Order: sequence, then structure tokens, then C-alpha cells
Amino acid sequence: MTATVSVAMATYNGRAYLPEQLASLADQTRRPDELVVCDDGSTDGTVELLEQFALTAPFKVRIHRNPSNLGVMRNFEKALSLSEGDIVFLSDQDDVWLAEKIGEVVQAFEENPGALAVINDKLVADENLVPTGATMLGNIRGFGSPDSNFVAGCCSAFRRDWLAIALPIPAAAIAHDTWLVGLAHRLGLVSISDKPLQYYRRHGSNVSRNSYSEPRRIGFAQRLASEAAGLFRRSSGAAVDVWQIFLDSNRAESRRIEERLAELDRLGFGGNARAALDRLREQRQAMLARQRIAEVAPARRAGQVWSLWRSGGYRHFSGWKSALKDLLQ
Repeated sequence: MTATVSVAMATYNGRAYLPEQLASLADQTRRPDELVVCDDGSTDGTVELLEQFALTAPFKVRIHRNPSNLGVMRNFEKALSLSEGDIVFLSDQDDVWLAEKIGEVVQAFEENPGALAVINDKLVADENLVPTGATMLGNIRGFGSPDSNFVAGCCSAFRRDWLAIALPIPAAAIAHDTWLVGLAHRLGLVSISDKPLQYYRRHGSNVSRNSYSEPRRIGFAQRLASEAAGLFRRSSGAAVDVWQIFLDSNRAESRRIEERLAELDRLGFGGNARAALDRLREQRQAMLARQRIAEVAPARRAGQVWSLWRSGGYRHFSGWKSALKDLLQ
């Protein structure tokens, strides 16, 4: 039986770029069965634009207006919870999808029964959709980072089975995509498509900003410069608080896997889950050690850093670079 497809979109004052994204959904070679939009209190005519689109759209459009502002993470969560498709795509309001995106991602799911999430590369473009020559996955790899750092929600689609495991998003989650895609990476349930299937518009008001989304190709020189700056940049005294954020997220992942272990067993991923729990536990111990190191004056850290190095704790981070950062900051 052919899988049904939902697109879950979160909007907030997106009228300026929304028409192009809606047009790209209508132009898909494999159209969605429904578009579910949750609007977070727009005042610029976004909802009226969506209502006009719904009148002629070649698929069902359901528009939900939040009675109060939920914020980005909860707005996306709401849209996902209202979607009914077997496969659910996340959509930003200001990107543009290439015509073959839905079809190729659905095919990737069909070819990878062990994948509960598929994430495709994206072309980084300026506000007029002129490509910059960079792609997000290309920048991640150019920076020397692992593919598991690729968690962009706007490039992601999920099987309904995964949403049953990942939702609701816990309060400790750093962001909706970090949780939804990051947890799937943690369990080894992500299939990555190297092919860019959408434009990622950079217009200065993007909610998500990181070096991987830079409108230029990141290569070895940029990687060295960034790492050098990171090593010698002094923290603002908030290092312990940052570690607490990471620790809370780590514990939330562990709790969710434990809570959904029977379902993961049923799906055939129990081994992945138990291995992930072991890694999370080891990572948590290393985080706690680094948190304690951050509380000590730099001149007194060498012994603790050496101890964590000998135990292999830095393998959960960036190896010697993380150890050096702990000594210097």
C-alpha cells in the first residue's frame, strides 16, 4: 500500500517568503496528501494567505491558529501531532523545495526499512534564492564534523512509528530538530540523502543560525581558524550552566529510550536502544567530569584533565581539542 504523506509546517509572520514555499509544495512530482499548518499568532496576513492557498491547493490544507504563542519548538510539535500521514515532513515557511523532494525521500524510506527518519541535503542560498555554492551537509563534512551533526528539521521526514516514540518533545530538549533528528541519530535510525533537495534561504531573520549554514563553502582553512578561535576564546563564566543544559538533554534522551524500549523492541531496534543507553551513560559521566573541571581554576585543572583523558572520556567530544579547551578556558 502506498504511504500517505503529510507536510507539517510552522508559521509566524512569514508572508514575505511563504508564497514561494507553498508553490513549491504544489509543484511536487509526488504531492503530499495533506499540508498541516500551525500558525503562532501571525499579524502580517500569513493566515489569510494560507486560507487563499487552501482554496485551490491540489491537496488538503488544514490550518490551526494557536490561541497563544507557543514558540518555535512547541509550534512544530503541534503541527506534527496534528498530521495524519504515514510519513511526515517538516517544513519551514521560507524555504523552497525542489520538485522531486517528496518523491525521492519517500523512495529513500522504501529502500531503507530500517530508517525511521530521512534527512536530505540543502542548497544554502541568499534571500533571493541565489545559490551560494554551499550545502549544509557539505559544510558539516568540510568542517570535519560527523554526519550525526546534521539535524536540520526543515530537511527531515519521519515515519509515524518514530513520532510515536519521539513525541512529546521534553522540556529539556535544546530544539525540536535537535531532539527529533538527534535522538534518531543516537539510535542509528537515520538515512541521509547526499542530494540537495531544497533551497535554504538565508535572509538575516532566520531562527536557526550556525556555522554549518554559512553562505560559503567551509573547508580546511575555515575549520582551522574556527578551532583556533574556540580554543583560545575565554568563556563568559557560564560554562557550568552550558554543561547543565547538555546533561539535562542527555538524561531526557535516556528516559525516553527507556520509556519506549518495548516499542523499540517491537520494531526490531531493541539492540540499538540498549547500545545507545550505554553510550549515553558513558557520555553523561564524561560530561559530569568536564562540568567539575569547569568549576576549578585553570591552573589547577591538569590532573583532572589527565584523568579524564586516560579513562577515554574525551572520545565523546573532540578528543585532544576538548582536553586542551578544558585546560585553557
